[in-house]
Amino acid sequence: MNRQLHSSRPPLPDVPAVYFVSPTLGNIKRIAYDLEKQLYEAFHINFVEPLPRALLEELAASVARDGTGEFVQQVRDDMLHLRLE
Repeated sequence: MNRQLHSSRPPLPDVPAVYFVSPTLGNIKRIAYDLEKQLYEAFHINFVEPLPRALLEELAASVARDGTGEFVQQVRDDMLHLRLE
């Protein structure tokens, strides 16, 4: 299933999500929102351009604040590849 990031999407708690997004503050905030709402079983986040450190820190702060780190399986961009287990 293919959905636009900023569209309204129902929760699919048994389905992993794979994101292919540009590294923007708006996209980071939307992914953090999806994590907070636990829309999916797991999150694989792929940035189509290099992820600036400030945006990586924004994502990390949101995950830490909301306690949603267990859902993030992978964060990847052209320069960065983090596999979380």
